[in-house]
Amino acid sequence: MKPTSLQQLRPDRLQRAIAAHRKGDLGTAERLYLEILKAVPVEFNALHLLGVIRAQQRRLDEAERLIRRAVEANPMHAEAQNNLGNVLFESGRPQDAIPCFRQALTLKPAYPEAHYNLGNALRDSDEPEAAIRAFETAIGLRPGYRDAFINLASLLRRMGQPLEAVAHLKQILASRPDDAEAWNLMGHALDEAGRGAEAIAAYDRSLSLAPGSAGAHFDRIMAGKVTAEDGLLAGLQTLAARAAALVPRDRAMLYFARGKAEEDLGRYDKAFADLAEGNRVKRGLVTYDEAAEAEGAERVRAAYTSALMQDKAGLGADSDLPIFVLGFPRSGTTLVEQILASHPMVHGAGELKLVPRLVRNFAAEAGIAVTYPEAIGELDGSGLHRLGERYIERVRKLAPAAAHITDKLPGNYLHLGFIRLILPRAKVLHVRRDPLDACVSCFSRSFGEELNFVYDLGELGRAYRRYAMLMDHWRQVLPANSMLEVRYEDVVEDLEGQARRILDYLGLPWDPRCLDFHRTERAVQTASVSQVRQPIFRSSLARWRRYEKHLGPLQAALAGEAAA
Repeated sequence: MKPTSLQQLRPDRLQRAIAAHRKGDLGTAERLYLEILKAVPVEFNALHLLGVIRAQQRRLDEAERLIRRAVEANPMHAEAQNNLGNVLFESGRPQDAIPCFRQALTLKPAYPEAHYNLGNALRDSDEPEAAIRAFETAIGLRPGYRDAFINLASLLRRMGQPLEAVAHLKQILASRPDDAEAWNLMGHALDEAGRGAEAIAAYDRSLSLAPGSAGAHFDRIMAGKVTAEDGLLAGLQTLAARAAALVPRDRAMLYFARGKAEEDLGRYDKAFADLAEGNRVKRGLVTYDEAAEAEGAERVRAAYTSALMQDKAGLGADSDLPIFVLGFPRSGTTLVEQILASHPMVHGAGELKLVPRLVRNFAAEAGIAVTYPEAIGELDGSGLHRLGERYIERVRKLAPAAAHITDKLPGNYLHLGFIRLILPRAKVLHVRRDPLDACVSCFSRSFGEELNFVYDLGELGRAYRRYAMLMDHWRQVLPANSMLEVRYEDVVEDLEGQARRILDYLGLPWDPRCLDFHRTERAVQTASVSQVRQPIFRSSLARWRRYEKHLGPLQAALAGEAAA
């Protein structure tokens, strides 16, 4: 028996459902789509468009099931393929979304939205070059495609090409001069390119267009020192008057910004009160399992024994290209990298995520049954060599002519044993700072999700202790020449002496440009971007004493830890 056709039921029902959907009357549209599907379970339009509604409602699992059924009913429909990709992308599965977008483009090559969506999925799948091409194609098909310009500029920034980002932002701002987000992004790109005055002007423009944006206030205040005359704190106070109405993320940014402003003005008790509130709000927004982190650190220590490191010594890739600059966050890694990047033989690549990605994926790729870190014991020489070569291949693309390339992801201290095994000739600089100063500096900043331990003084102090214990472990199991210890305070007090010491360790000739690191033109994307554009200053030393009476929980957690 043939299924009843939609036309035999009520031919106007689908048209009424679509009309209601377009007007935003999702309740009516949903009811009508369900009525249609009750009569004709494979009706393509009802499946597809009800799936779109479920996606709008963030019921992503149901949206995926519905749109997959629609695609099965009509696999030649480009929009359905595109929407299935969108649902997969929104579900955190960008690699699964890519084939859907590509199928949509096979069916409809001149489809700017699908090119744009493909760009986002490629970006999140660590295929930045392909993502750039996709964004550029979308813009070519739709010259005023604002979101494609924004995402392309953001990606170029992330790839260390801030001036290329600026060029694209100028294009969109030529037609949209009142786009506050574009101006804010322009500020970031200019700041990273070392054009501080222009960056502040861009931030000011963004703030004037969006005075109610906590993010705009935050970025402007972080870009430079606040003074009593500039009016920045007054603008924050106006926003703070309605802090309760802000979403938690914006409320946290407001307090971090005001804490920074109050510190600039020397009002340290007020500054700490704001920083404490910003951290309290931010802590409520993040997921952090301290017990799991502690267990993970213990597993690393147990897996990387002296016997393992000796048995597998020298089996990795034979390259001295990389220089790893690592340490606890806010300990001076950016400063040390900037000094190195001022040397003509060194390219500063910033915070690369390549090592954590290799660590995360190698066991499954190699078919190893156990997970990391225990899986490291299962890798033979060819596996270690292959991982090292993969790292070198990816990094070499960043600067093909450079003799050395820095990777200054601070958290690579977790993976120092892994680095030694896959890249036995790599040089490592471990940057250390007074524990209280490092932790207070962390507590005064709002970070991404990779540093979720910084928003509570107790958790922060215990994270520092785990770092210190892990560094002690590496000193015990790695060869004596595996790393050079660099104290941030020594660099501040004796820049030339420490710069010469570092270059000697790396086997590089002396170059006086390393002393003028603040003049080096390169992209810097970390929270220290403004500091490395200035000469060495001593005001960061013993900063914690400004807040000493508030730091009891941190000092208790550190439990007398004097230095890593």
